Amino acid sequence: MTTENKSLSISPLIIILAVIGMIAQWFISSKWGIGLSPDSSGYLYAARGLMNGKGLIEISQWNKVIPLCNFAPMVSTLLGFFGVLGIEPMIGARWLHIVVFGGNIFLSGFIIFHYTRSNWASTLTSFFVLTSLVTLEIHAMLWSEPIFIFFGFAGIYLLALALEDESKKPVLIPSALVLGLSFLSKYSGASFILAGVLTAFFFSKKTYLKRIINCLLIGAVSSLPMTLWSLRNRLSGTWPAGLTFNFEPYLMGHVRALFAYISIWILPKSISPVFRGVVLLLLIGFFISAAWVCASWAKRYSSPNKVSGMFYGGPFPWILLIVMASHIGVYFAATAFMGENSFDNRALSPVFVSCAIFMVGTGCDLWRLSQQFSWRRNLLSVLLIFFVISYFFRAVQWGVVANRDGLWYSSREWNTSGIIEKIKQYTGGIPIYTNGPDVVYLLTGKPASAIPAKSNVFKVHVPDPERRLLQNYPLELEKMRKDLRKNQGIVVYLDKIYWRWYYPTADELMRIVPLGVVERVQGGTIYKMEE
Repeated sequence: MTTENKSLSISPLIIILAVIGMIAQWFISSKWGIGLSPDSSGYLYAARGLMNGKGLIEISQWNKVIPLCNFAPMVSTLLGFFGVLGIEPMIGARWLHIVVFGGNIFLSGFIIFHYTRSNWASTLTSFFVLTSLVTLEIHAMLWSEPIFIFFGFAGIYLLALALEDESKKPVLIPSALVLGLSFLSKYSGASFILAGVLTAFFFSKKTYLKRIINCLLIGAVSSLPMTLWSLRNRLSGTWPAGLTFNFEPYLMGHVRALFAYISIWILPKSISPVFRGVVLLLLIGFFISAAWVCASWAKRYSSPNKVSGMFYGGPFPWILLIVMASHIGVYFAATAFMGENSFDNRALSPVFVSCAIFMVGTGCDLWRLSQQFSWRRNLLSVLLIFFVISYFFRAVQWGVVANRDGLWYSSREWNTSGIIEKIKQYTGGIPIYTNGPDVVYLLTGKPASAIPAKSNVFKVHVPDPERRLLQNYPLELEKMRKDLRKNQGIVVYLDKIYWRWYYPTADELMRIVPLGVVERVQGGTIYKMEE
């Protein structure tokens, strides 16, 4: 029996879970606010620039105000609109992420319901998106991933709908535009566009010529907003600082990081990496086998022109695999050619959402096909119970700790540190140079300049002997020296900022500038020019 005429009544549980997710995010950020990181500083600075009529701007590596280019513009634009409405962008970001978390929980459940017509499958998918440490963290932080994921999966879903009934040609353009919004949210949104183009080529029922035309149409429409943004950057003389295009092959390191983070989605980090890896490989093998069983059944028994109520009754499972492969491939390219960091949960968040939908949909089909094979249902039951209990308790534990201690720069430790309190006491707009300008800006509201970098910020993989001094390093040191002397400025070294190897150490700077210690307090040291 097909399910074309079945009621589209959705389980109220996914709406309830979406509301619970919003409440959870409100609770996590209720004490210390939304989580802040170096990227958060860039988003907020650009948003406040837009709010104050200066446009989307940022601070360059050499402490100059330039048009925003290192970040895609969507997040800062949305936060800037909050500012125009009289809402401080940081407060607006918190509420935006609360709402978007609910939206992503609902969207994931709705997508799986569309393809399985199963209320329990949609509820489980929403539950895993709600309780995953991956999605909890990215929505608790002021990052671009929440809206990037929302627009990306909304666009892919609309494209899948267009391919289900290709007589509805107007649906293709909106899906491409929504995919374009994901690209405007994050540069790696190119992965969703790549996935969309591949999807249109492989799963369209049209002739190959028409497929190619549709692929070109999707690529052009979805890339148009980012093309205009890139043209603006070119005309303004700016370009993302990380685009060095120097091939740095660290394939095995990235592969290890990829598998390490995915294995933590299955078992807690405290468990042996080797054991996690073995379990991951077994789980991958199981779901590959399950996908083959479900796809074989669907190919044999399902009508090719009707929705069967089976996840594998259409191309969507394979579309999800394309999304995963596209995102991982784009990120591999970025790490190899642009000097970016390796994989982490933040980078893999779209892959997690794809995995959650794929695994629940596959499990739903396998359950339906296993009435005479109890071992399959027993195994699925064990996996389900394990994941539900594990995800629930890990989510509760993480949420309580995040509420108590805060996240990253908005943590209790940073907000109550003596060095931050001392910086707040300085008045008169004196120059502040520091190894943590983002921290100072976010926690004190005072503009701060970065200490001149002596090495290329993005060459994180280059061995120490090859880290050559930047040519303008001496010139920037001289500018800082003159500014400090003329305006009685200060230099602040934050103890917790230990990973920025590209800045000179305090001892190096004391010899070059020279500097004298004004005060050592909890969390850092304040220096001034010696007379």
